[in-house]
Amino acid sequence: MTLDDQVHFVGNVFCMPLALVASFSLFQYLLVTYYRRRKEWRVKLLIFIAFLACAVIVPFPHPNRDLYMHLEDTSEVCSTLTFLVQIVIIGRDVNRKIKIRVLRVFTFVGEFLSTFGLVLCVLNVLEIVHSSIRIPGLRSIVKTVDEVSLVFIFAFRFLYIGFSKGLIEIWRRRKLEVFFYLLFVTHDYPFMIIEHFTQASWLPVQALWNRLTLVFCVLHTIHNKLKTFVLFSYFSE
Repeated sequence: MTLDDQVHFVGNVFCMPLALVASFSLFQYLLVTYYRRRKEWRVKLLIFIAFLACAVIVPFPHPNRDLYMHLEDTSEVCSTLTFLVQIVIIGRDVNRKIKIRVLRVFTFVGEFLSTFGLVLCVLNVLEIVHSSIRIPGLRSIVKTVDEVSLVFIFAFRFLYIGFSKGLIEIWRRRKLEVFFYLLFVTHDYPFMIIEHFTQASWLPVQALWNRLTLVFCVLHTIHNKLKTFVLFSYFSE
């Protein structure tokens, strides 16, 4: 058994099941968080994308490795899209109250990236469903757009915090959050180096690491919300 086969086997029995659980947990979190706003079309889109992120990797044990890669690419892009659509929702909410030019530009860019990412997901699904359809360079385009989107997510997240609470807030209380988001943004790079030296595909391990870094970001957000809620409850008594 080659190293590539061993990694694929470990992926099927360990990595991908955990990645599926993490993706489904993200879907549940977003469903609960945005349930009150479920009638808004952007929220409906967000919930649909989160569901798609976990649904498309259900057939991960399929023996066709090209299909396996397409499924994982689609799921990973959908996971990134959940952040982008939230950026658009937050940006529009804030712009209704306060007109900030930079925030409006970021919201527009987020809207463009999320729309483009959704189109790429549809094209990926078409390639999966119809074997006769082959779009040259689609996987490279998907990877490039995903990486650009990740950098944009990081920039927006901390620009927004900087505007609302000041840059000192990031340095004093958000260092761990910056670290988690950096892990999420750079999750591909360690595996590029590993694949270069081993000449084997580490896609299932990379898929799990991607979902774990995403979970770190979400859990940290939940922790901050709970801490804020507890402090508010304490001082309002």
